[in-house]
Amino acid sequence: MNFISKIQNQYYKYFLVAVTIDLVLRLIETIHVFVKFNPKFLLVSELFGYMRDVFTIGIMLLLFYPLYNPLHRRWPFRAKILCWFFIGIFVLLHITISEYFFYQLRPLDIFVFKHRPEEMAFSINTAGFNVFFIPFLKYIFVTLTYLIFVFFAERKIPEISWKKQIIYSYLTISAFFLPLYFFAKLPVSSNLSINKSTFIYVSILKDWYHRMMGPDMNMMSNQYQEEFNNHKYINPEYPFLHQFESNNTLSQFLNPISETPNLVIFIVEGLSDEFLHPIKGVEFMPFLDSLSKQSLYWDRFFTNGERSFAATPCLIGSLPFGKIGFALLNQYPYHFSLVNVFKENNMFTSFYYGQGAWFHGKEPFYKLNNIDQIIDKNNFSDHLEKVFIGEENHFWGYNDFDLYKQYFITTESQKNENRLDIFFTGTSHAPFHLKYPDLYHHKLDEEIKRISTTEDKEYFENYRTNYTSLYNVDDAFRYFFEEYSKRADFKNTIFLITGDHPMSEIQTENSLKKYHVPLIIYTPSLKHPVAFHGISSHLDVYETLLSYYKEEHHFKTPIISTALGSGLSFSTAYENKNIVPIMNDNRQVNDFLFDGNFISEDNTLYKVNDNLEITEYYDITKWHKIYKKLQSFRAASLNASVYKKLMPEYYYFYFFNYSILLQNERNEKFLLGPNDMNLIQDLKTHSSQIYIDVEFKRWEHLDFTPQCIVGLYSYKHKLIQEFTFELKAQQEECQFHIPVTIPDPDNPYCFIKAVLRDKEGHSYLISDLKVKAYEKK
Repeated sequence: MNFISKIQNQYYKYFLVAVTIDLVLRLIETIHVFVKFNPKFLLVSELFGYMRDVFTIGIMLLLFYPLYNPLHRRWPFRAKILCWFFIGIFVLLHITISEYFFYQLRPLDIFVFKHRPEEMAFSINTAGFNVFFIPFLKYIFVTLTYLIFVFFAERKIPEISWKKQIIYSYLTISAFFLPLYFFAKLPVSSNLSINKSTFIYVSILKDWYHRMMGPDMNMMSNQYQEEFNNHKYINPEYPFLHQFESNNTLSQFLNPISETPNLVIFIVEGLSDEFLHPIKGVEFMPFLDSLSKQSLYWDRFFTNGERSFAATPCLIGSLPFGKIGFALLNQYPYHFSLVNVFKENNMFTSFYYGQGAWFHGKEPFYKLNNIDQIIDKNNFSDHLEKVFIGEENHFWGYNDFDLYKQYFITTESQKNENRLDIFFTGTSHAPFHLKYPDLYHHKLDEEIKRISTTEDKEYFENYRTNYTSLYNVDDAFRYFFEEYSKRADFKNTIFLITGDHPMSEIQTENSLKKYHVPLIIYTPSLKHPVAFHGISSHLDVYETLLSYYKEEHHFKTPIISTALGSGLSFSTAYENKNIVPIMNDNRQVNDFLFDGNFISEDNTLYKVNDNLEITEYYDITKWHKIYKKLQSFRAASLNASVYKKLMPEYYYFYFFNYSILLQNERNEKFLLGPNDMNLIQDLKTHSSQIYIDVEFKRWEHLDFTPQCIVGLYSYKHKLIQEFTFELKAQQEECQFHIPVTIPDPDNPYCFIKAVLRDKEGHSYLISDLKVKAYEKK
């Protein structure tokens, strides 16, 4: 009783102010979400969330009371100031954290610590609106409100006589609320009801706990081949390494093509499978819908990531995720992909992107795969229309129409070459810039007039920006195929179209469908269109295409594979044999589709039906069985990508017929001084093309912009040509992949030198230095 008396006499006012300001924050959140999204169960979810907040606030204050009480006895005024200060800090942090939630109704998680600063800056610059104005107004309003509450608490609340009733009411309500919180199934949205700042704090603690107390990663990785026994594995130390078994099912649906066909791959930003079909009676992509009916079409197809960071490596190489996505690794392990394998088979390889190719690691990934050509916003033709965004006129890039126009300009001189062309579109991504805005807004207005229900009209008005972009994307595709069909190589081309992920701004029906994208394979040589209903994902494309080109066009392919997929499902009936691991927006592999079951957010188990509807159910045995597979996959993915256990390097060098000219390693820590550090000294080669790979780790958390300078020198050490390669600052792991073209390889007096330096000439501690130079035999 003495403890209760102490609480009610000196501590209750913090509780009253905290729950009152929390109520204000909940009201702001409810209004914001209602105006922007108006989702189902909004009011009941927010009310339930507020009840949970009150309970949490009481518990947290009680937990901190043993620290507060002695401080208050010794320095009462300082204790008050400190307590009000920390409550105020948490309130302001809550506003900051909640702003991410208002973007797509998803709470911020620990991925904020994994996101690259330049990508966050790019997202802010290309948002198409002032992302700081509304939060600034909230800061002002909430800060003033909080200060008024504190003033009232210090001046008025001590006079209140019903302090004891407040404490006992809280304990009584908590006793009722606890079973409701843990056991009841209420019609509420968990994303709406949870406290957004509490969620990220708990996520950080969970992540720390799993790192410190979780299962041994090597042990879990070693279990992968046992858990997934659908391949002929070669070495348990390399979990994904298996024999490449060609399975050329694709050719059954194509007429023979005498020449090696070009392959054109479209990765369409934000393309959900839902968009190919009428939405509330409105057709937004009639051309793609029509094309899917003339093609091989997989209607139960999935991306393996909630953002575009996953689409490129999963689709092009069936590669693992690493910590935050394979393409975002600072040091790549050697790997196979469609790009380097097709290039080895004399296909000209190119990547086209209307924005900056650095985004989500596209450029470094393709460069490591020795792609022949990258066309991004920095090298479009001058007469094409640049898109500038925001008050600062940020150069965003180009619309999809101009992306395709640039392609036709670029390939005009390449028509006689066999090619692999990869597109990554951008129009259906924020800021959703339209080529013909008046046309598409008028088109949507006409559709809205024909809609009978007010709810549907409001829906399309809320998502007007997003849906009008689909008109643009579809018409750009129509333009592309009309122009390409005029070319002689049209009949000799295979087109593959998929989405990187469904548009995140538009809420999906369930937590599985936010990964549901289409896959369309079209070619004039198609025997007849077929719709496949078996489950597949981006990871299944790589081996299917390699098998086709190997068997039908005698491609040289690796004898081994590290593909995570099992090949596309060609089942015309619903089938769910393929596994679909997914890295979510928080860079965690917590979503996992296996054998008709779906684990979402690492804990909830669902049964999946043939319409991709999910039903939650409880089966602890089944959950443990699937979760064990998920754990082993996560560990194997980390081991293979981050710790270079994807495959032994000799498989890579053997396939590409590389001869190693030089190989040095220094594992200890050493100082990279202000002077240049020699990496390669007087290296002679008789090849016209050599490659230099340099990687190392840095230890100081200071600005460090490493440069690798490669020079060609004559026998008198006269510089013939010099190349400078630079990495971004703040990388703890650094990797250079440098292709060097020798102008006169038969010149016996031409040598190569390479040095490492910091751009500003500072000294840094580095370790694990590896230098390798190699050429074609």
